[in-house]
This record gives sequence, C-alpha cells and structure tokens, in this order.
Amino acid sequence: MYVRFLLLLAAVAVPFVGMVAWLLSQPSAWSRSALVIVVIAAFACGIATVFGCLWRPMLAPFPPREPAPDAVRRRFQSFGLGIVNMGLSVNVAVDDECLHLMPLAIWQTLGARKASIPWSAMEPVGASRRVVRVNGHRLDGPKWCMQLAFPPEGEDEG
Repeated sequence: MYVRFLLLLAAVAVPFVGMVAWLLSQPSAWSRSALVIVVIAAFACGIATVFGCLWRPMLAPFPPREPAPDAVRRRFQSFGLGIVNMGLSVNVAVDDECLHLMPLAIWQTLGARKASIPWSAMEPVGASRRVVRVNGHRLDGPKWCMQLAFPPEGEDEG
C-alpha cells in the first residue's frame, strides 16, 4: 500500500514541480497569483491523496459509532496511523467499548473519516503503552487514552 502511495505521489509531484518552475520564470503579477493558487491546490490534493490511499482504507473496517454518554472526551489530540501523522488534529472520545477518532472538519472535508475502533481490535506494541497494532497497522496515540485500554499491570481498567 505504501509503495502504491509513493508512486502516485511521485507521478503528481513531477508535473507540479514543472508548473511551479514555469510560473516562477514568468515576470507578471498573474503568475505569482497563479503560483499561490497552484501551491494551495497541490497541498489540498496531496492531503486528500494521503487520506484516500492510507487513512480511509486502514480504518474502513471500523465505521463510526456514537460514543457512550459517559465517554471521556478530549479535543485536538495527536494520533499517528501508519505513516499518517495527525498532530493536534483529532478529537477523541473513549468509552468502555471503543476509541472514537474524529478528525477536524477540514481534514474530513479532504477525506479523513471518523472511526470507532473497538479495544478488542487492538494489540499493544512494546512497553510504551502509546502504540497499538490495528489490523496490522501501527496506531500511536496519547498515553492517557491508550492506557485506558491497556492499563499498567497492577492497576484496574476502571
């Protein structure tokens, strides 16, 4: 999956770099405006590609559910899924059954989808208590919520 993503990214990057080089060589004011638009569009397309090729397929088996009313909620948390790092871009709810990931609205517009990952679908990786494996993919999250699924030995889950 990562190789396919990198090939797609390279196929898009080559024409983009050529267009930017051509726009930079133009002396007119319209070329500077066009350059800004092209760079913003390329950024949005790149992010949409990342979400479409990586985030959505990895989390497709975990459709969003409504968190329990007593769920612990925090905003602007950082999560990494595979090579996709969502720094301070995910609102999260944690209940007895699932870890509910809700990317910010801007990322949802570009293709990141909400997901509710059951604790039973997670396997701890290492002793850090921040990293789990979900369907063969690495999920890295804040220690406060990942510890709720896998509390340190000698502590209750409650």
